[in-house]
Amino acid sequence: MKRKTFEQKQEEVKQLTETMNQSIESYFETPEQMAEHLAFMMQFYQYSLRNTALIQSQFKGAQAVGSYKFWQEKGFQVQKGEKAIQILVPNKTQPKFKDESGRWKSIKKATEQEKELINKGELEKKGSGLYFGKGSVFDVSQTDAKASDLPDIFPNRWLEVTCLD
Repeated sequence: MKRKTFEQKQEEVKQLTETMNQSIESYFETPEQMAEHLAFMMQFYQYSLRNTALIQSQFKGAQAVGSYKFWQEKGFQVQKGEKAIQILVPNKTQPKFKDESGRWKSIKKATEQEKELINKGELEKKGSGLYFGKGSVFDVSQTDAKASDLPDIFPNRWLEVTCLD
């Protein structure tokens, strides 16, 4: 399988962002749509407005989502053939500096001499930054979890569960 280029990944994030923006705009068309979305958002309090919009636009009726790894760590398997729900995931870049040959390197990999030059301001540096990538999550209904498992999977969280068993 061929790896995606930076440009392909950038285009996927752009398309996801456009979908998200269109979904958000539609929530404000009527008071009923706004109320429906606010009720949906309450189920996903740990996700941003944008990610809840993405979840809702791709999987109506989603109740509780987690990454593939999350479900595995909880002892459950995503059912074969299930389609992932795409969300935006923040990523942080490492602080970098420009070495004497003009190449950007992670400050973590700087030699003692380079660290001294950085501290003196003799080498150019840039702080960490934030960018968004595409991530995948699955709703609990896409796994082999049962309604009786939910209190253990999501302790301290109120869930209104329908037709999981």
